[in-house]
Amino acid sequence: MTLENASRGGGDIGAAMSAAYGVRDVTRDVGVDRSQVVIYVETLKARDFEAAPQFQVIGAPWNGVDLHMRLKPGEYEPLDAIMPHKAGAPKSDAKAERLTLMVQMIGEGRDTKEIVKVVTAAFPKVKPATVERDIRDFKKARY
Repeated sequence: MTLENASRGGGDIGAAMSAAYGVRDVTRDVGVDRSQVVIYVETLKARDFEAAPQFQVIGAPWNGVDLHMRLKPGEYEPLDAIMPHKAGAPKSDAKAERLTLMVQMIGEGRDTKEIVKVVTAAFPKVKPATVERDIRDFKKARY
């Protein structure tokens, strides 16, 4: 969790703050009873004071203010250990393999049409225009 993504990309807003805290509901990710809520709290910016380490509170806030420390400062789990990365496409080695094949063929002196044909046959989900763009970008960066 960063100041930039907690303040929704507002760099000048974050710069003007003297203190900022990030708060996130991690109830589903820590596997507690759904009748309670777990809140992860992290100091994102501490200008003139010693920042408290991350901590978690647990409770049933709809029953009044009934929050208790779940993990005290210093006992916390990092947010990325609690919540696996969920956004975007799953990580794959296919692009690296495709680019390796393409670079190897360029090194062998093959022409663009032949490279596009071989790469799109090996990786059917890749469009010819994507391979052509990758070839152009590689040659531009190389020369």
